[in-house]
Amino acid sequence: MEITDLAIEVDSYNYRYYYKQRTYSTFTLFADKFAMLGLNLVYSFDSNLNFSQSKEHQSTHTAPPMPHHQYKVLHQQKNSVLACFIHPGYPIATFNNDKYSIALEGQIYGKSSETVQAELTRLSDLIFSQDDNANKTLSDWLLNADGEFLVILINKHTHEVAIFNDALARLPVYIYNSNNKFIISRYLRFITDLLGDIEFDRMALAQYLIFSHTVGQRSFIKNIAFLQPASLIHLDARNKSVKINQTYKFNHDNKIHQSNSLKQNARQLTSLFANACKNRNDPEKHNILSLSGGLDSRCVGAGFKYAKVPFTATSYLDLAQTAKVDVKFARQLAEIFNIDWHLYQTDPFTGKRISQLLHAKNGSASLNAVFYLHYYEQIINDFGNSINFFTGDGGDRVIPDIRPGRPFSNTEELIECILHTKPVFPPEISAALTGVSQQDITNELMSHLSTYSEKNFAQKYVHFIIHERSANRFFHGEDRNRLFFWGTTPFFAIDVFKYAMNCPNEQKADLRLYAKLLSNLSPKAAKLPNGNTGMSITSTKYRLACWKYKMERKQTPIKKIRRLFRNPPLNQKPLRSWHHHKNLLSCLHDQIHGSDVVKNYISESVAEDVLRHNQNYKNDALMRLFTINSLLENLLLPKSSLDKYQDHDFGFYDY
Repeated sequence: MEITDLAIEVDSYNYRYYYKQRTYSTFTLFADKFAMLGLNLVYSFDSNLNFSQSKEHQSTHTAPPMPHHQYKVLHQQKNSVLACFIHPGYPIATFNNDKYSIALEGQIYGKSSETVQAELTRLSDLIFSQDDNANKTLSDWLLNADGEFLVILINKHTHEVAIFNDALARLPVYIYNSNNKFIISRYLRFITDLLGDIEFDRMALAQYLIFSHTVGQRSFIKNIAFLQPASLIHLDARNKSVKINQTYKFNHDNKIHQSNSLKQNARQLTSLFANACKNRNDPEKHNILSLSGGLDSRCVGAGFKYAKVPFTATSYLDLAQTAKVDVKFARQLAEIFNIDWHLYQTDPFTGKRISQLLHAKNGSASLNAVFYLHYYEQIINDFGNSINFFTGDGGDRVIPDIRPGRPFSNTEELIECILHTKPVFPPEISAALTGVSQQDITNELMSHLSTYSEKNFAQKYVHFIIHERSANRFFHGEDRNRLFFWGTTPFFAIDVFKYAMNCPNEQKADLRLYAKLLSNLSPKAAKLPNGNTGMSITSTKYRLACWKYKMERKQTPIKKIRRLFRNPPLNQKPLRSWHHHKNLLSCLHDQIHGSDVVKNYISESVAEDVLRHNQNYKNDALMRLFTINSLLENLLLPKSSLDKYQDHDFGFYDY
């Protein structure tokens, strides 16, 4: 359905869209729901957008989802409205002069506000002049701009708009482009509410049920795409033009630090990592590190100590004690770092909390991560809203050698590895669930891999893990944190990322580079055993374990590896039996058999087979199916099966 004569009525907690003098669609922020924070732009090519601010409803609508959340209009002109969802700790800056209105969401680290404003103004001059060097200049700037950000530039005189994001697309962004409207938003539901009639993308659903994420630009909704890294969008209503260019694509084939020794690369990486930690320090906020017993968060803590950045650590433990090993080593790390450490107990999550995360992230952050919401609430209760929240996200992908264990001789073998290495559901079951053929799934993946810059098959695999899995899965998980406070990680600092990804594979193998980096930052933290393995990465025991594993892999045929990582067929006894909470199974049953919108996209008979043999499937598999079913109902129905489970306990789930 086309949107014309669109007016937006907005106050602090509510926005409404009117279509031809009647309510077109309404979305109100309730106390039990969240909206994803960030920028939203509606740009029209053939009609004016009439904006009015209403005070009539301010006393009648319910409270916002979090204290001090609000919806705010930043700029309005005849054919566009730029607005945002924010809370006091969420970074959105605006710069205005005679020529431009500039909105910056996120952070650019290591530069003053005055420097950022001056650089964005110069980029505006270049982009709106349509200089032939604009793409290259922007690309060079992005490759030296450390941060997570989305920038929207508005030319006040010509009403043109330009949009670009950081080189890694650290903030997930959705775009919709029709013949007469362009919408960009950090919040999928902002766009779907405007469109009204939407259709889910079956291929995206199939990919999600295999990989836990979609691939490339695909979102769950047809005609709504993810903005790719380092993209530049130029909108001009005068000639109804939309230009979208990806100004840079990473190529991981050639390692420019190949000739350096392990010691040299570790020393340089140590300096860059410590600098990234230092640049992310905000002396006016609490630096909070979510500390586990693994390597990645401890490396961030070690980086803070090395850079003399003050911080406090927090950890969580649920009633089922699933994270008790993490807690044990986190406590010891806090003693090594000589810092305050807070342990929080998380409750079993309920249908209400599931609805909160579903409403905010619209399925891109899996519902098995709901327990984090209670963890974050407790942190805010202790430290307030003025928080910089740090995690070790990215450390497991950027620093180690993540190439597959065996070489590939052709694209088919690469695709076989990607499809069958620890899938959520095996491709054949995902295809049967969604009604997409296995061959179409394979062809889609083959077509997409052909767009990668790498020629080496192993490095194509690395590209998939870094730029697909990270951007389309884990970055959404970081977005979940930002519903409460700003979240970041130094592992994706652009200088750290570029340097680490250009270190030779041999040095990254067996965590050799990681061990040197961590030892440089904190020898004591490096010697403490990794909570995931029980071994220190600097120990001889760990080196012997790595050697043994490689020897076993060399003698294991790829077909056997494939079998090890698959869910068993429904008629085959699994290697272990999985237990799922009765309320999850009950709600899944209601969705599968009682919801027509679920039946339209998910095969009732195949889903029933999965449910009947649920003990064969890991928790993550059933929670991903539950996420898809819940999203279908959430976006397509006024009420969902989950509604009657709002106060029901769903137990504990982790990845």
